[in-house]
Amino acid sequence: MVGANMSLVKNWKPILDKINSKLSTWKEKNLSFGGRVTLCKLVLGSVPLYFLSLFKAPLKVVDEIEKIRRRFIWGSSNDGKSKICWVNWQSTNIAPKKFGGLGIGSIKTANLFLVIKAIHGVSGRDASSLANSRKSGVWLNIAKAGESLSSINLDLDDLFTRKVGDGNDIFFWSDRWLSDVPLKCMFPDLFELEVNKNCTIAMRFSHRDGDGITWNWAWSDDSLIGRLSSQIHQLEDILKHVELVPVEDGWRWEGDPTGEFMLCPLCEAVDESVDHLFYSCLVVKEIWKWLASWCKIELGQYTSLDLAIAGFLEGVNSKKQLRFLEAAIGSMFWSIWKARNNLVFNNQHFLVAAVVTEVQANLYTWAKYRGKRKDLAWQLWCCNPISLL
Repeated sequence: MVGANMSLVKNWKPILDKINSKLSTWKEKNLSFGGRVTLCKLVLGSVPLYFLSLFKAPLKVVDEIEKIRRRFIWGSSNDGKSKICWVNWQSTNIAPKKFGGLGIGSIKTANLFLVIKAIHGVSGRDASSLANSRKSGVWLNIAKAGESLSSINLDLDDLFTRKVGDGNDIFFWSDRWLSDVPLKCMFPDLFELEVNKNCTIAMRFSHRDGDGITWNWAWSDDSLIGRLSSQIHQLEDILKHVELVPVEDGWRWEGDPTGEFMLCPLCEAVDESVDHLFYSCLVVKEIWKWLASWCKIELGQYTSLDLAIAGFLEGVNSKKQLRFLEAAIGSMFWSIWKARNNLVFNNQHFLVAAVVTEVQANLYTWAKYRGKRKDLAWQLWCCNPISLL
């Protein structure tokens, strides 16, 4: 699977084969309907999760997985003999229990939301910047996944609102942080007068005392302030309960009743995000340090994942080195994500040494077979891969 183009149906065959192989051992004819539903939820729904979390599956693959699940639920044997489906699969079996369904869930919807989760981080940065200079690849597919939400009548922007911390990362006028509507839409006349339309909350917040909050307004035409004073008072009244606290601004996930993201399972200290999981987490930092040492690169201190990637690739001497380093970063991300999922779904320990070994092995396989270097020695590769390019 290393380096495979996952937009091609044929490259999903190992996953489909794995699902079918699981079915062959369950002997569905000996299970009750309730047993088949339970297995369908817990096993068939989790087997493809690693790949569905990182790749947007082709529609034909999604349909095939649904077909496998549907056959199993209705007790159809794996030899091609099928039984009658007595109710509509989409509306009854996939639907949540509170709406009369079995709560099995849709593979297509799960795929979209798992991939889209990679887009938004607590700091507000997303995967799109990783895809700007690429015409294909994993990050490009992730960045474009939000476009597919329109097929199920959802807007990605409606699923996230901002959670105020120190106010340094939330746009005062453009972000949705007070309500479902940005302030620029609530007060268009005031927004038109704003000098810096990209100002943050912290830039406009002055201080709080016994008389309330003082705001640092910056209007482009003071002669109009008198006419708009009622709107300013109305805005300040809405803002009177705003509190800034010394923590980073975050995101509120509207798809969950609690509005919260899960904590990073590696450190259990910070909300999970792209930036944190793949760079800022102290556990992951050890993997970054190893990768830099292995590739003979000096690793700097960066404030975001984007900057870390740019710094890691800076000063590369050749196209071969650049291609290898990009592959190394991608392989590292993939192994971290797999190990993270093993921790969450299978309760397996996240081991830095195991991730490091897997990265080395995957890149070795890639370089040896795709790079047509069949004479590549594993011992030398583990010491200094750059010298072998």
